[in-house]
Amino acid sequence: MLALEGIRVSSITIQKILHDHGLGTKIDRWLALERHTADKAIEITAEQVAFLEKLNPCFQERHMESKAPGELLSADIFFVGALKGVGKVYLHAVVDTYGSYAFGFPHVSKQPEAAVAVLHNDVLPFYRNLDLPVKAS
Repeated sequence: MLALEGIRVSSITIQKILHDHGLGTKIDRWLALERHTADKAIEITAEQVAFLEKLNPCFQERHMESKAPGELLSADIFFVGALKGVGKVYLHAVVDTYGSYAFGFPHVSKQPEAAVAVLHNDVLPFYRNLDLPVKAS
């Protein structure tokens, strides 16, 4: 904007000003923008969407909305690593899309039985104790 008005400022000066205001890195500026617009609905460009999805893969699944806890649960399996004497270890995760409350179950198998175990042993009893129905998972 200054350059359009014919005012020349070095990039070092701009970086110093940004740093003095806690906006020295690109991440700092994105977080400040997020704080500034957190309670406002904004339209973002396709380029901004691509950048956000690159920074935060969860942003890709933002269309998953729920209006109450237990309304929609999302499950996935992640490779955690390999342990000597045990072998490959996977994390079976279940996340409530309403508040991002998560349950996890590490297991040596990525078979459906382990995924059902976390749902049956941890998730459903948790919601049952709170008298919250689980509508979809």
